[in-house]
Order: sequence, then structure tokens, then C-alpha cells
Amino acid sequence: MNGYFIAILVLQAMTLGIALVKHGQPKDGTWSFWTYLFSTLIDLWLIVMAINTGF
Repeated sequence: MNGYFIAILVLQAMTLGIALVKHGQPKDGTWSFWTYLFSTLIDLWLIVMAINTGF
């Protein structure tokens, strides 16, 4: 792992934390922790697959 990947992990963890705190509060729709978790897992999977294949 390099610094860029660690930075992405930290930013994703911060996004999940914000979504967890605001879960259920209204915005344009409502905050949903589960939606953010699912999208974060997809993002991380795509990044890991890109690293494994060598970009």
C-alpha cells in the first residue's frame, strides 16, 4: 500500500463516519448509512482490482 491508497481509505472512513452520524436525517432525500457503505465497498473493490491488474 502506498500513501495515496491510505489517503483514500482515510477519506472513505471519514465519509462512512459522517453518514453513520447523520443516518436518517433529512437532506434532499435522507442520509442512509447502508447506501454509503455499499458505495464505499464498490469503490474500494474497484481500486484494489485496479492495483492488482497494474492499472
